[in-house]
Amino acid sequence: MIRIHPNKNKRPYDSIAFTIVIIVTVSLVHGAGIEVYPENPTYWQYDGEPAILLGGTDDEALFHWAGNMDLLRSHLDLLVDCGGNYLRCTMSVRRGDNPIYPLREQPYVRLESGKYDLDQWNGEFWRLFRVFLKECKHRDIIVQIEIWATHDLVHLKSDTPGVWPTHPLNPKNNVNYGFSPETVFPRQPRGNMNDAFYQTIPALKNDKTVLKYQQAFVDKILSHSLEFDNILYCVDNEQRPQHPYQWGHYWAEYVKLKASQLGKTIYVSEMHRDFSTPKNKNLSRTERMVSGKFASLFDYPHIYSFFELSETSTRFSDYDELWLNIEAIRKYTAKTLRPMTNVKVYGGGDVSTFRKRRPTIHRFCEFICAGRSAVRFHRPVRDGENGMGLNPAAQACLKAVRKFCELIKPWQCTPNLDLLSERQENEAYMLANPGIAYGILMTGSYGDRVVLLDTRECRGRYALTWINLQTGRPLKAKTINAKDKIRIKMPREGSKYGWLAAIVRK
Repeated sequence: MIRIHPNKNKRPYDSIAFTIVIIVTVSLVHGAGIEVYPENPTYWQYDGEPAILLGGTDDEALFHWAGNMDLLRSHLDLLVDCGGNYLRCTMSVRRGDNPIYPLREQPYVRLESGKYDLDQWNGEFWRLFRVFLKECKHRDIIVQIEIWATHDLVHLKSDTPGVWPTHPLNPKNNVNYGFSPETVFPRQPRGNMNDAFYQTIPALKNDKTVLKYQQAFVDKILSHSLEFDNILYCVDNEQRPQHPYQWGHYWAEYVKLKASQLGKTIYVSEMHRDFSTPKNKNLSRTERMVSGKFASLFDYPHIYSFFELSETSTRFSDYDELWLNIEAIRKYTAKTLRPMTNVKVYGGGDVSTFRKRRPTIHRFCEFICAGRSAVRFHRPVRDGENGMGLNPAAQACLKAVRKFCELIKPWQCTPNLDLLSERQENEAYMLANPGIAYGILMTGSYGDRVVLLDTRECRGRYALTWINLQTGRPLKAKTINAKDKIRIKMPREGSKYGWLAAIVRK
């Protein structure tokens, strides 16, 4: 059980004000919003209908774009037009990756001295955040908020504005608290990482001075976000292996408790970054996927209500290896089923084979075939090497996957390679509702582009629709008769990124 310390000074965001604001605004929520789909708890539903979440945006902190409403609205409209309904919102204040994007406000008032007063909110920062949430709700876009922007907080030596050397919560940059022994922050920390920030909670060093301001920041987020029913929550962006798992547990319970006090249910996860465990060949595949830092996510279903898995398996594997990694996770969590999300699918540039667009698009589609409930292209960092964002190739892929999902209804299917034969390595991936619908990704990068689908127990007439991953457009459906096995032959031309095949009972 977490302990929430009362706010003893008169602040504009004390717990009483927080409660009053939420009681007034919560009545504005319409519909049931985002929930776990009760008929298949590995998927989401929205306003009572099963929903696949698909996304890709050019920035991870789009709420700052509300300073240029034309820019924000056009980007959100483009996402929706492509079939997208899912985006990522880190509460980041550091300078954005692209100089054309709006400057990022800070959440606190900056004094003439150049320091911040953590007892005074910068109204413009929170206005932008609220406007952004309203624009997303208006379009029925699901927003996954990452509360603590790790890359803002951990780097002790950086010249990027908004990172720890200039961050408002750094003792040298505010008028509200100082260094050790007053707080957990050493005046001359060792190494290059800020670890003290993650030690403030009661289970660790119980720094009530800093924790009070951390809680106030989270309360302020919730005072806006809990008004809306299209929000998922993630505690951190890539919490580092050296940071204590208790930190994530504390904040997950904190925000759920705040919501429950107002009669609301919210869904919370954590995103861990652990590059060593998945590569440790001395461990079994299951241990590589769910042990190490990941264990503090997988082994606590009472704390985390969904899995954010962007950092588990995408960086270290080819297609078949990725599939086996995902299967290991699915088997491990079979008794505590929860939605699995990938808010970041990496890659998209031309710097290396791993990061070119073809494998990025294939991984995006493979996640869908592997039963992930939400998938999003990462933003285009480093000239696009690290993400596709919402570039033209991503737009076409989103259109293709949305059509694919409309036809096969993934929430009624399960991942299934057993019904495919003459499949070669890295060639094809499938989820199926045998006798009803089969959805197949044909990568086109491996094999002879032909597989056999076993329909011996499910004979009848089916409609086969090929969907082009390069254009996003489907070919005209054709009728096929299922006897023993259906020969699925990918179109030879027209898409350098492969195809999706939807086979649906007529």
